[in-house]
Amino acid sequence: MAISPVLLFWLLVCSFLFGVAMGVMNDLFRISRVLLGVRYVGKRLDCLYERPLPILKRPLRTATESKVAHRVLPILIFAQDVFLLCSAGVGTVILNYYFNHGKFRLYTVVALLVGFVLYYFTVGKLVTAVSEIIVFGVRALVSILMFLIFRPFVTFFDFLEKYIKKISKNIKKTIANKRKRVYTISKEAILRKRAKIGFLPIAPNKAKTNHDTEAP
Repeated sequence: MAISPVLLFWLLVCSFLFGVAMGVMNDLFRISRVLLGVRYVGKRLDCLYERPLPILKRPLRTATESKVAHRVLPILIFAQDVFLLCSAGVGTVILNYYFNHGKFRLYTVVALLVGFVLYYFTVGKLVTAVSEIIVFGVRALVSILMFLIFRPFVTFFDFLEKYIKKISKNIKKTIANKRKRVYTISKEAILRKRAKIGFLPIAPNKAKTNHDTEAP
């Protein structure tokens, strides 16, 4: 059965557009990775992460520094790549089935790759750079807002911790003095009781002095 050249032309065009759509999907996946700290632009944005933020007075830490991001990123990237390849394969089969009665045409794959590559190295580069700048701005703003919101509570709890430590130290000191006083009063009572029966302990130094004076 002959296939209309018009249908073959539309198969080529749709394959190219489908490749562009795969590029858009790949950009969406890359933006989700950027949110987790992956940086595609590289050194061109290093200056943003090296400068101290206002109010915070320290640079913004990258999300990849967290242990959660290190564990999630490999799984997420693998799942996204598998989904992208499966979508490209299924889409190619559907296009050939719809326009070419299920007969495979090699140029559909070539057109898909051309559309994907053209998007990736043109609009895709711009989208990735802009997304990284936007993500940096959002994360910096959120970090500053969180600092401003929680700083009073942190200051209060620091003050409370120091105050509790001071009170605890005073209580321990008071208890120690109380025990010392109780011990002194108890010892004094014992000495008075012994004095009533005509016996008092003589200090070693005093006993030695008396012994020296009594010697011939």
